[in-house]
Amino acid sequence: MNCPICKNPEYQELDYGGYFYRGAEYPLVSCKFCGLKYILNDLSDKDIADLYQEEKYFDAEYAGGATHSYEENKSAQNKKADFALKFISHFKSGGKLLDVGCAGGYFVERARDKYNYEAKGIELSEHMVKFAKSRGLDVHAAHAKQRLGVGVTIWR
Repeated sequence: MNCPICKNPEYQELDYGGYFYRGAEYPLVSCKFCGLKYILNDLSDKDIADLYQEEKYFDAEYAGGATHSYEENKSAQNKKADFALKFISHFKSGGKLLDVGCAGGYFVERARDKYNYEAKGIELSEHMVKFAKSRGLDVHAAHAKQRLGVGVTIWR
């Protein structure tokens, strides 16, 4: 699979991350040209859309063999959010913020509650959108084929 951004076929498999799905392992890789980190997979658009709709997608079994599910890992997610938000706030303190692929909204929640952003999220998983909304977050469902029509940066 070529890099989704620069189309370079060369990548390096990383020692962390990745997913398990339907008995197969999909590693996290880094493009040797542009540095983008992405999941190396041969899944069809339909398989990817189906994957995001499975409740088990955010369980530990899928999350690269992690020992905690998404919900059990909130503390670690908040540490990552704090790191990114401290960096972002050096350039823009407060204002609007969109988290693309926000899962259950821990980043959105942290940005809103601790850093005073008007934070919103979009997510492919209906299960995670419901989870985020149940906690009072402004998170909306997106679809795999949907395009934003804007430039987006994604922080990890």
